[in-house]
Amino acid sequence: MKPLFVITLISFFTLNLSAQTVAMETSNSAMKTTVSAEKKALIKRHTRSATQQIHVNLNKHLDYTPQMEEYRVEGEFELVVFLKTNGRVAKYEIEGEASPLLRHAVKEAMAKMDKILFRGLRYEGTSRVRVPVKFLKY
Repeated sequence: MKPLFVITLISFFTLNLSAQTVAMETSNSAMKTTVSAEKKALIKRHTRSATQQIHVNLNKHLDYTPQMEEYRVEGEFELVVFLKTNGRVAKYEIEGEASPLLRHAVKEAMAKMDKILFRGLRYEGTSRVRVPVKFLKY
């Protein structure tokens, strides 16, 4: 009779341990999902902030030169900015129609770009930020 009692007791503890393990795994999975959702929200906020900071930089430093005035330069394009993990601009590309004069003006404005910050914290957004630009004078 004793061996049956021991087997029953071992089975009970094994089932109890299995139930606790499943509960812990479910809890960890829910926690990972929550952390993942929080991380996604953080990335989205940082990326939105980076887009706004790039717009501010362009508004501040993109000058309409006399030569651009003479040729009535305008353009609508998408500026694709590649950011390093420290928030600095690694490179950028202009997608769409933009005259050489406008491309040069964008180059000068991007050279003055400070690193992207989010409330003084390290940038944790996406490494590629797409910024729509309308450069219309007339």
